[in-house]
Amino acid sequence: MRSKIIQQIEAELNKAKNADGEMFARHMYAVETLARLAAEATATSAKSVQHMNVSNLSQPAITAAELKMMGAKIPTADNKAVTDDGFGNGDSLFDF
Repeated sequence: MRSKIIQQIEAELNKAKNADGEMFARHMYAVETLARLAAEATATSAKSVQHMNVSNLSQPAITAAELKMMGAKIPTADNKAVTDDGFGNGDSLFDF
């Protein structure tokens, strides 16, 4: 795709060399549009490669024994605070 866009830009530049006035402006606009298209395609492919690299990483699983060794509380059903409505103080910070 890259070489095809470059060929089209070269063709528009050759046409612009022989044109004058409004036709010159049109060919230069076509060159500008093709250059933007190539830049967007490059940026999109770079983002997809970066996204693939990040998505392939997996989070390591931490066991309850490792959590206990680090001094963290192991979440269980019996160590949760009990509220009068029985709904609040869940696993999330936003459980009021």
